[in-house]
Amino acid sequence: KATVSVLNWGAPPLPGSSCVCWPQVCHNGPVKGWCAIGGFSMGPLHAACFGTLALVGAADAGIRMTRTVGEVAPQSAQVLGSGHGVAKGVMRAARGGGSVPLTMLDVLTYCEVAVGSRRTPLKVIVDTGSSTLAVPSNLCEAGKCVARCDTCFYDTELSATFERIPCESSFCKASVPTCAGEESCHFTVQYTDRSGETGDLLRDSVGLGGFAVGAMTFGAIRAISPPNEFSRLQVDGILGLGGKRLNYNIPTVVDEVVAAYNLPNVFAMAVGEQGVPDSGVLDIGTIDHAQYVTPLEWTPMTWDTWYAVKPVALAVGGEYVTENEYDFGYMTIVDSGTTFTFLPYKIYAQVKNMFREKYAHLPYVTSPSGGDDGTIFQQGLCYSNLPLEDFPVLHFRFEGGAAVSVPPHNYFTEAKEGRTTYHCFGIAPSGGQGEWTVPMTQTILGDTFMAAAYVVFNRANSSMGFAQRRAIPPAPPLPVQHNAANDIGTVLFIFLCIALCVFMANRLPPPARPDDRGAPPTATTPLLTSTNINRALKPTLSSGPKRTASKGRATVVVPDTV
Repeated sequence: KATVSVLNWGAPPLPGSSCVCWPQVCHNGPVKGWCAIGGFSMGPLHAACFGTLALVGAADAGIRMTRTVGEVAPQSAQVLGSGHGVAKGVMRAARGGGSVPLTMLDVLTYCEVAVGSRRTPLKVIVDTGSSTLAVPSNLCEAGKCVARCDTCFYDTELSATFERIPCESSFCKASVPTCAGEESCHFTVQYTDRSGETGDLLRDSVGLGGFAVGAMTFGAIRAISPPNEFSRLQVDGILGLGGKRLNYNIPTVVDEVVAAYNLPNVFAMAVGEQGVPDSGVLDIGTIDHAQYVTPLEWTPMTWDTWYAVKPVALAVGGEYVTENEYDFGYMTIVDSGTTFTFLPYKIYAQVKNMFREKYAHLPYVTSPSGGDDGTIFQQGLCYSNLPLEDFPVLHFRFEGGAAVSVPPHNYFTEAKEGRTTYHCFGIAPSGGQGEWTVPMTQTILGDTFMAAAYVVFNRANSSMGFAQRRAIPPAPPLPVQHNAANDIGTVLFIFLCIALCVFMANRLPPPARPDDRGAPPTATTPLLTSTNINRALKPTLSSGPKRTASKGRATVVVPDTV
């Protein structure tokens, strides 16, 4: 622990504010005035009493400052020296946004949050496909939760800022109408892979990177299904960043941070390299241009609850396997909480066939039986010594022109056993049953897709931005689309032209005849000749053989076909 000394004892706080040191950090208990962490002076605590702000010092100690009454003008507060707190991150000015380090393990991407007045550090999956922050707690029922470690849970009894939300409260009745006759407001979350958790909704302070939010509503888990769902993945809980409509309309951490710090309603993610700690980043309220090497390309967000987009084509290497947006299923979502990328079976089969046709020379792409057994397509089977550099790049194109190229070292997930590294094909079919699929016919762009890109979730104008994190050959140009409707329109246009020409030809004046005295025709009544007839019918003349018919003194060229 850092040594905390009290400076300028008794310095009064500004009117309407109450700033205290953490009781477990300041040896003399809660005090008003000045504090220092280690040898680094924090300055007057009341200078930063606005909203709720948590600051961390060189030894993971902190100062909690809470506004209790009235308004105090925001002023800056700083931690001098090096080091970071339990919720690792970059502390930036409120208007400039901030970044949270991400780590991508074998099957998931996680960050750290600090929960409660004790700032308990917990590892949580970063999930753009759900909207609930749920962490294990002392409320867990026996046998229904398996913790990652003995201290890896949030203890409501040890947090001085814990607030229970009664079931009969107006908030709970509005958010969770099914809650009745129970002591606390509850929540239930179930995910596509059939796992889930239940527990109590409550309020307490939450720290994320350099941000802190006081009295945030989140879930304290009572039961997990299966009980070891998080601990087997070496994490503690889950951080949902999806639309709040998925979470009883309760604001998410990003919602709270954007509101508390007056930031643009945008966040961005780079999930990082597998197994490399802190190689990814979650940017809130800002876009980090150092995270990508190609221009950001934008596509409309068709549904902001699940961050849905519209892909229009997919290529394997230089050849497209589909250019039909409807092949991608009823919805396509960008979901950092899903490891694999799931494609409707029709596209998945086309991808598999392209591999077998063009890349049969690569190991484990084909089998003597012609099926999936013993190949990279056998679900749940991973291989060592795969020459990833020889496998093709997958190119996704989206509405509006955005494109993401996914190289093989991203769409193959990595697993290690001892000193041996294995690679597993990270593309799977949707619309089926089983451990390695999802039951609905949809496209889920999971971590094996997101690892190739810096992904911007611009919730302010319902759009998403994609840019490559590494230099990769771009997607091949889309072939010229053959549209049958255009052919029909061309035929109709020609038919109308023929009809118009025939109509105009019938309205031409009859050829002038010599009068009884044999006078020549006048200039206003020219002879009808083959020359001017051909000019009138020119759009309808075919290039094939022609026949002629005589009408009086004029010769008319008649097309064989129209």
